[in-house]
Amino acid sequence: MSDDPNTPPVASEAPATPVAEPVQQWQPQPPVGTQVQYVVQHNSVEGLGGWLMFWLVIFAIAGISYATSFFTQLGGGVGDASGILYLMMAPLMAIAYLTAVVFIAMRKKLGKILAISAIGVTALYAVISAIIDIAGNTGGNIGSSVGGLVAVLIVSGLMALYFIVSRRVKATLIN
Repeated sequence: MSDDPNTPPVASEAPATPVAEPVQQWQPQPPVGTQVQYVVQHNSVEGLGGWLMFWLVIFAIAGISYATSFFTQLGGGVGDASGILYLMMAPLMAIAYLTAVVFIAMRKKLGKILAISAIGVTALYAVISAIIDIAGNTGGNIGSSVGGLVAVLIVSGLMALYFIVSRRVKATLIN
């Protein structure tokens, strides 16, 4: 220490603590002159998924239902024109739906045509059944039968339209 009373006392030097270098923060905007590369995630429309899988399950259920109800109707007997029509059309609808399921599952182009055909056979059955119902209706409400017929035709058209315009159907059914 010094003998001069005016000089402040000197403290012993403490060891210097290391100073961390500043961490570079994330920049919300890229520096000028740099290229920005965007990555866009591509949702694949190929494969049995989405609405195509939904229709595959619906067609399988419909095919099995028509096959089992055919044998149930056959065992119970037929008493009217609607029953005869059902016995003629149920095997056709069952075969059409189950064949469409097999070909779609195998990713064959023919699956699209078979699906539309199965929908068409079902619509044909509904039209003939409605005509039989209207012809046999002597005092009931014919308007509800006609309305049901129109509804079936619209729904059948929309179902077929899916298989015509769907990107997933076009990308999946390629063999």
